[in-house]
Amino acid sequence: MQIRISQDDGTPIDQQVVSQVTFRVSSGRLTAGEQLPTGRKLAEQLLINPNTVAQVCRELESAGVVISGRGSGVSVSDSGSPLSRREKNRILNESTHCWQKQYR
Repeated sequence: MQIRISQDDGTPIDQQVVSQVTFRVSSGRLTAGEQLPTGRKLAEQLLINPNTVAQVCRELESAGVVISGRGSGVSVSDSGSPLSRREKNRILNESTHCWQKQYR
């Protein structure tokens, strides 16, 4: 899973990660049942505090995007994205706009 953190974004790191995971689930890049990297591994990859990753997982779980089980890690919820079609389109359009702006 490729997640990019930008220190210059002005958006808190945890929110950047939540947005990117939510985007990947909404766009179908992460599918139901797919395992996310362990918290420790994700923290090492992103060079962020493991507590931040734990906070991200809690937020994603409370939003219904992922589920976690004792000993089974964190995976994409079987119900898929709990977002409405309108919200999915907003996220996709917003992400596309940000990427276009960033790579001009």
